[in-house]
Amino acid sequence: MYSPRCKKHDFDGLVDVFRALGFRYLDELTGLRLFDVLNLNWVDGERAKQMVLFSYKLLNPSHSVDKWLETGEMDQYFDFLAWRKAHKDLSRVTTEDIVMVEGINKKAAARIYEMILRAFYRSGEYNTREYRYGGYREIVRR
Repeated sequence: MYSPRCKKHDFDGLVDVFRALGFRYLDELTGLRLFDVLNLNWVDGERAKQMVLFSYKLLNPSHSVDKWLETGEMDQYFDFLAWRKAHKDLSRVTTEDIVMVEGINKKAAARIYEMILRAFYRSGEYNTREYRYGGYREIVRR
């Protein structure tokens, strides 16, 4: 989180949030279950989505497909059905499972994230009154 590369892609102040939550490396975020990320203090559904897309930007060097999808020059080609078959239990999905899958693009990553977010809100892990974790170190200790 302290590299110039992270700061270059940081348009929303996410690096400061990562640091405040105790993350030092991107690997720490990508290895976490998304349900745990959604249970972090200061992280709501939209902030978690920004974190996933930020990870996508850093870990996928070519974004030309994203531009083509945005301008309508290309149709969505990602195989959601195959991804869903491989990840039956959405509570176990990590950020890495989204951003490092072959053929992923920004729109597909956002759509998968929204699917996981809906599953989180329906799960027993969601609590409207409190977050489970104050930061990354608390997740690691459990």
